[in-house]
Amino acid sequence: IDPGSPWQNAYCESFNSIYSARIGKDFFKPTTDLMESTRNVAIRIQNIDEFRKFIESLYKIFHEGPGGRLENNIPESFKDVNTIRTLLEHDLDHGKEGRVSKKRAETGSCVKKYSGAESPKELDAGQLSVTQANLLRAIKEDLEKLDARISTGESEGN
Repeated sequence: IDPGSPWQNAYCESFNSIYSARIGKDFFKPTTDLMESTRNVAIRIQNIDEFRKFIESLYKIFHEGPGGRLENNIPESFKDVNTIRTLLEHDLDHGKEGRVSKKRAETGSCVKKYSGAESPKELDAGQLSVTQANLLRAIKEDLEKLDARISTGESEGN
């Protein structure tokens, strides 16, 4: 995908076409940042820094990309990306003790769902790649469900 040429991303373009025909606006904001993020998630990750970049790219695609278009119908995998990003990018130890424990348990459980470990920092290169594949598989399944809903005429608020 050439910089400044978001139409070269066939999946985003196809999904946007279906979505905009039903809803009247693009689902993904076709920006250069979105296209760069799309390229980043396709790279096989080998270390924790690449995993961090992978999660940040997914966040840009599935949280910043659709903005509020999903309202209260955010797919589970999209929520999981946000939870894992919180673990990687924010201080979980900030706040009341009970809330801190809850945040740690939530983030650990979320990472474990895709990796078998409670923290990506525990994983070697092979395990990080498996985690990446598992998360991408879950996102693909959620996008297929969302696509089916849109194709059958369900609105974003249903």
